[in-house]
Amino acid sequence: MSQLAPAYDLAYNGWSQAQRDEALETMTYAAGYYATVTHPNIDNAADKASNWVAVIRGTELLTHLAARGDGAYGLRDDRVAFGLTEVRRHLDEAFSDSGWNQEGWDYLNYTVGALAPVVRAAHNAGITDLDASWQRPRMAELALHTFAVRTTKDRLQFGVGERTGGISPALLGTGAADTQAAYLWLYERTNGATGGVAALANWPEGVTPTDPDSQPQLRQALLDDEAGAYHFRDRYQGDDDTLLSVSNRNENHAGWSQAESFAMSLIGQGTTWARQPAKENTN
Repeated sequence: MSQLAPAYDLAYNGWSQAQRDEALETMTYAAGYYATVTHPNIDNAADKASNWVAVIRGTELLTHLAARGDGAYGLRDDRVAFGLTEVRRHLDEAFSDSGWNQEGWDYLNYTVGALAPVVRAAHNAGITDLDASWQRPRMAELALHTFAVRTTKDRLQFGVGERTGGISPALLGTGAADTQAAYLWLYERTNGATGGVAALANWPEGVTPTDPDSQPQLRQALLDDEAGAYHFRDRYQGDDDTLLSVSNRNENHAGWSQAESFAMSLIGQGTTWARQPAKENTN
């Protein structure tokens, strides 16, 4: 549904009636499943931080926003209101102000890949319930402090994130204007011309890629006392850049977790000198 719902909405006028009917039938079937699915990671009324909330509840909401009012699908106002509450709570509970998430970059990228289309679809429908919660975490700025300028996609670690991986196209065009320009610069030098439909949908029109070193505020340490996570880098030039992250894990939510007290991740001079275990000793 994460692919079909936006395709149905964006390509609606270009599809035949038979194609639209088939897609709507599939989304109607999925909507019934979403209304009955159960799992501890989404059923916990006290904690909505797990990536499951974003992926399942967010995709359900996206499906309703794309299909509501078409054919016999109905408006499903109750499920739309439910989905908005679930997604907003996830954003509020899973992310600190710095963008830190206890599950780490792999799941953070997975999560925002599901959430960005939902936030955009809601906003385009005149629903602003998610805007403030989406804009609050400085996720793109966190990426700028933790991803090395290498095509090997090395990065500082926290949570259960692995030591390498690309930055998300879903974060293109997010953050302050200087952050958007710097993020686009880093994206082009690490991910390159990749990202598929997500990159096309989120590409920031009118934004000029700008070397982050021309913006001294982006070299200042990103200090997060709420999460107990502190990130430093000296510059944005290449293999000789030094990046350092230390973590204390002040919070613990539902979802993937890792013991991180006094954890350190260090990259410099073309080498990863210290790393964290990712999923190697978690259960």
